[in-house]
Amino acid sequence: MASNFHIFFPTLVWSCQCDFDNDALLKECYEHRKNTSSSQYSNKGGYQGQGFRSEMFTKFIHNNIPKSKVHDGKFKREEIHSWVNINGKGSWNACHSHFIHSKPILFSGVYYVKVPKNSGEIGFHDPRSMMACRTLDEEYLNGVAAPVQFVMPQAGHCYYFPSWLEHEVRENRSEEERVSIAFNVCVQM
Repeated sequence: MASNFHIFFPTLVWSCQCDFDNDALLKECYEHRKNTSSSQYSNKGGYQGQGFRSEMFTKFIHNNIPKSKVHDGKFKREEIHSWVNINGKGSWNACHSHFIHSKPILFSGVYYVKVPKNSGEIGFHDPRSMMACRTLDEEYLNGVAAPVQFVMPQAGHCYYFPSWLEHEVRENRSEEERVSIAFNVCVQM
């Protein structure tokens, strides 16, 4: 008799490519750095400026929210909270999540504006405990799985993920700055 399997508790990370003027957005990011002080939540050594506002960026994020099979995508209220990360050589982002009890966050994400070669991959941490990643059944079925999956982003790529999903960005080893915009999509259903 053949056995069946079911997939329970998957963690999805969506990605998409932008279709707007990335150079114009880069200028907006540098302008934001001139006018906004750094907050340093997860950013180690670089700039992290809260309250970034860009009509072009906000429209892109809104238009590319992952689609639902059970919801029509129309919300009573929708706000996109975003901030700029500019990381020079040696800067990185520590492991963190965007989960906040007081805000109704539908998705979190990051958009990569400028990604020089060797400027650091984004790593998504397995939400199961380390114990689950190291069990014999996991090794038997999937091989030895790393507790962190790293992705090398490219300029113009956007990633959406659950706000509770822990992630980090490796050290920038390039001589150029890596520029990204992190965001939370807050909604009222």
